[in-house]
Amino acid sequence: MVAGAAASFFSDQNTTSISGENNSSAFDSLKVPWSETNAALGQVVLLLSVLQAKPSSGIVFKTHELIPMGACSKIGVRHTDGRATTEYGLFYSDESFSFFGKRNFNTALGGLFHCLKDVINVAARRDRTITPPHEVIIPSGRGEITIGGLPIAFDGSNGESWSKAMKYLLTDLKWLVAFTTKH
Repeated sequence: MVAGAAASFFSDQNTTSISGENNSSAFDSLKVPWSETNAALGQVVLLLSVLQAKPSSGIVFKTHELIPMGACSKIGVRHTDGRATTEYGLFYSDESFSFFGKRNFNTALGGLFHCLKDVINVAARRDRTITPPHEVIIPSGRGEITIGGLPIAFDGSNGESWSKAMKYLLTDLKWLVAFTTKH
């Protein structure tokens, strides 16, 4: 995900103001296709899976399950009542039609952040003197998950904010890789 393209990540190609002026920015040509975003999120799932599988990592995902499948990765939500795990696709596309596409994507994204928070908690228990660069807040109940104060849910109108939140995700992952390499 290109951080410099954040301003136009999901904006319209040519925006015309009331006065008739063209307001398209230089970033409009830098839109990141969903296929690349999906592939990047798949790499995040794979990275967290590898960190969990590392011998003596101590990482346990209590409520979610990572299913790395490249650009079609999934997040499983475990149920406490004995039902089978429900899987949600961590991929999205504006071109395909799906009744609950964006909702399922956001559910999977929330699950990914639950897993990220589990890994951060394990790192914090091992060394209380360090913290990740961007705090991940997962409220109890139905609140909004945030990273660095930005919501992680994608709604189509918050491209710049969502891109920055994903940049924060990558920064925290870089921190986690450095931490696990050191410890």
